[in-house]
Amino acid sequence: MKYQITVKDYVISISVLTIFNHYDTNSMVKNLTEIIDGFDGQPFYMLIDLSMSDGGTPEAFEQTRKFNLWLDEQNLKAKAIVCPSPLLKNINESRVRTSDKQLIKYFEDIKSAHSWFDELSLQYVI
Repeated sequence: MKYQITVKDYVISISVLTIFNHYDTNSMVKNLTEIIDGFDGQPFYMLIDLSMSDGGTPEAFEQTRKFNLWLDEQNLKAKAIVCPSPLLKNINESRVRTSDKQLIKYFEDIKSAHSWFDELSLQYVI
């Protein structure tokens, strides 16, 4: 498996474990869509850990861009992205982020991302 998804108290955590392609992204988007649809409009948060990823194919980034447009219409409150690589962050921002509707912040480590969620008054245990 090239990614892992866990859910705890309306917080979706995604860990991308290697370089991702069209097929991996299709699978991940399908899983995430099912999870989010299951929230029945309740607010949720996302933590995306790219610290072990080497990037993705252009097709994977395009699918992620389309998924983000769909996310714009959901009740996403905030998205934390752990991405210690400045290069991957720049690629991600240029190929994926097409909307300013989402509250997104980048971090170098998971602990900092969790601290930000705490600042946003998320009610879950780290």
